[in-house]
Amino acid sequence: MKDLYDLINIRKVNIEESIIKSILEVKQELNGLETERMCQVYTSFLYNKLKEKGVLVRIVDTQSDCNLDYKHYFLVIPCSDNNYIIDLTYNQFMYNPLFTSMYKNGYQLLTNDEFEEYINNIKTSTRRKR
Repeated sequence: MKDLYDLINIRKVNIEESIIKSILEVKQELNGLETERMCQVYTSFLYNKLKEKGVLVRIVDTQSDCNLDYKHYFLVIPCSDNNYIIDLTYNQFMYNPLFTSMYKNGYQLLTNDEFEEYINNIKTSTRRKR
């Protein structure tokens, strides 16, 4: 039986290549815009770029989708057994070595356990900011 991801990605889009190109385009368009408290802007621009490239992507709102008190937006792209998490504004949160690629590149392929840690890092970081 085919992998669910193969059924979703029928155009055989190179997901990582599309992510990298889209991030570069968004960074050029939003050149000079701060990342702090700008997650909705960055996420919306990036969402549109990825959709243009035929990538199945979802915007996640930490309040309505993850039941956090803090509102933060990021993107999820399903990929086989894992998910790409894309968050160009993640550098505003407490550094966690597990997410070095997220801090450096703006995206990372995460397992379900790592995704939970990502959410916990947002939750912990926002408590310290208050």
